[in-house]
Amino acid sequence: MEDSKKIVALDIGGTFIKYGIFTDSCRELSSGKEPTVIDTELFFRQLCEIIERLLTEQNDIAGIAISSPGFIDTETGMNTDFSIDECFTKHNLKKELGDIFDCSVAIENDCNCAALAERDLGAGKDDRDFLMITLGTGIGGAIVSDGKLYRGSSHKAGELGFCILEKNRTGEIGATGLLVDRVSRYVGEKVDGEYVFSHLFNAGIKEIYDKWLDDIAIVIGNAEALLDVKKVLIGGGISAEPMFIEHLRKRVFELFPFEEFMEIDACRFKNDAGKIGAVCLFLEQFKEEVI
Repeated sequence: MEDSKKIVALDIGGTFIKYGIFTDSCRELSSGKEPTVIDTELFFRQLCEIIERLLTEQNDIAGIAISSPGFIDTETGMNTDFSIDECFTKHNLKKELGDIFDCSVAIENDCNCAALAERDLGAGKDDRDFLMITLGTGIGGAIVSDGKLYRGSSHKAGELGFCILEKNRTGEIGATGLLVDRVSRYVGEKVDGEYVFSHLFNAGIKEIYDKWLDDIAIVIGNAEALLDVKKVLIGGGISAEPMFIEHLRKRVFELFPFEEFMEIDACRFKNDAGKIGAVCLFLEQFKEEVI
């Protein structure tokens, strides 16, 4: 509906802040991104400046939708994550941005936002229960149960990056960044994910990759044993690599007898998932303010 008010969406990451203006049908009218300033006060000022620019571009705004790292209480806006930089937790973005711009603000964990995008519009649209895992610099997770996002008692449900497979191996499970770092050390130069997949014929690289793949497969299988979801969706840049999805399916079902019960697929939305999911949340919480 073109006459409805628009929504400013921000997807805050440790490397970039991606932003755009969306309609109530989750259609993006404009977009951009800029490097994240990792400084507590400069970071908050950066967010305000981005929003001010977007408000100049489109003045008929219903509110602000934010995807952010952290253990976020969507009602109060408090972020209690102890594992991320202070610039993401010091300011209560829901309250402070709402006061500054005199509008409603919806905020949610970035992986939860991606799951909302997949639930409402993407690869999980036809599923009441699914687990989402995002693989990037770190690993994130989200759980959709009976069509609803399950957040847990302290808003950290699905944080699979905290899983421990062996003693003294915390915080390393599944991150694509870890795979790239290990291969970079092995070959003696900085490489990227594309390099890894184009050199899997190298025995040393294949050994590193297989060990990394085993870790992800074990985490997925253990999560499935607890949750019994119909589908596991894989997000992050590596999810665009069909070879990886096939390798992951094969390894999970070699380790766990779940092939007839669950599917493993790539997410539909890639880099825009955080923004789209944040808009989905805003529409859940403030639909009457958009129409």
